Amino acid sequence: TEGPAILRKPQVRAYLDECAEALSQKADVTEERVMRQIGHIAFSDIRKMFDSDGNLKSIHELDDATASAVQTVRALAADSQGRGAEAEVLQTREIKLVDKVRALEMLAKIHQMYVERRETKHAGLEDLLRDIQDSENNTPMARLRAREQRGSVES
Repeated sequence: TEGPAILRKPQVRAYLDECAEALSQKADVTEERVMRQIGHIAFSDIRKMFDSDGNLKSIHELDDATASAVQTVRALAADSQGRGAEAEVLQTREIKLVDKVRALEMLAKIHQMYVERRETKHAGLEDLLRDIQDSENNTPMARLRAREQRGSVES
């Protein structure tokens, strides 16, 4: 129950911010690095995962940008063709990539490329306009003008 009050104290907040910054530096978490990773995911190209013959490259053959877009690699089945020394083992792998659409949405939001719109209904719009007009007529300047106009009419 006292936690939120303690967190609002400037010296506590400053200490926690300092600790968070130290951890970020220690873990090498920077805004630039995060943006780069999101960019790798958003603009990943699955064709970079295959060689010129259409065979899947080994994970160690992938460049950093392509590898960072891989969420999971799973071996599904293994089968062998041929006999003896000429036998070839074929493996079926399933590759799941990180969600590109989500990464693109994050980049668009960070760069303020679109604005989220929320629909609202104004049931009392006429009342609101009337209140605004009434408040405009009820300012000190509006009352002074009204008094001056009455004074000129009376003379």
